[in-house]
Amino acid sequence: FTNLIRAGGNAFLAPLLTWNEKISVGVEEIDHQHKPMMHLINNIDEAVKSGSAYLQLAPTIDELISYARMHFSNEEKLLKLNQCPDFEAHRHNHIMLLKELTDLQKKAESASAEQFKELMSILKLWFPGHILGVDKKHAGYLKTN
Repeated sequence: FTNLIRAGGNAFLAPLLTWNEKISVGVEEIDHQHKPMMHLINNIDEAVKSGSAYLQLAPTIDELISYARMHFSNEEKLLKLNQCPDFEAHRHNHIMLLKELTDLQKKAESASAEQFKELMSILKLWFPGHILGVDKKHAGYLKTN
C-alpha cells in the first residue's frame, strides 16, 4: 500500500473530514452550519499538506474563526431559548474552542511546516470531538421549534 499512497500523493488521504450521519446532530439548521466548517478545516488541511505558507492560509483560518463565532452564537441562542440545563457548560466549551482556534492562528503565524502539521492535529480532533461529545448531547435543545 505504501507505493500506492506515494503514487497518489495526498489524494488517497483527502478529504480529512467527511460528512456522515454519525456526526449529524439531527437538526438541519445546525448540520447545515457544521458542513461549511468541515469544508474550511479540510481546505486548511490540504493547504498544510501541500506546504502552503501561513500567509496563504491566513484568510481561510480567519474565515473559520469568524464562522465558528457565528455558529456558536446561533447554537447558544437556541440552547438558551430551549432552556438547556447545561447551557453554561456548553457555552464555556465554545469559549474554550474559540480560544484554541485563536491560539492556533497565533502559533501558526510563526510555525514551521512540521509544527503547523502538529497544530492541524488539534483542529482535526476538535471538530468531530465537539460535535460528537457536546452538540449531540444537547441536540434536543438545538431545535428551532
